[in-house]
Amino acid sequence: MDNFDFNTEEHSNRTALLFLAAIVSFVLGALLWPYIVNSWFEYFNVGYRLVWWQGGILAFVPLVGKLTIPLAIVTFILMSTL
Repeated sequence: MDNFDFNTEEHSNRTALLFLAAIVSFVLGALLWPYIVNSWFEYFNVGYRLVWWQGGILAFVPLVGKLTIPLAIVTFILMSTL
């Protein structure tokens, strides 16, 4: 059993950081994705609305999650000029 070296404190810290990253990702998605999608829906006169929990789920899609903040900035700029 001497070869088994499992540092539970280090494992706990990693788990806490991953959990924190997931929470932050969900909150950013819940705030920004409804803004992005609903702004464009309003621009194109589409009746559907995206709600906060759908935006939070969208933040967990790998490529979509990385595009959240840049698309929010682009949407803000375009909506303020249109």
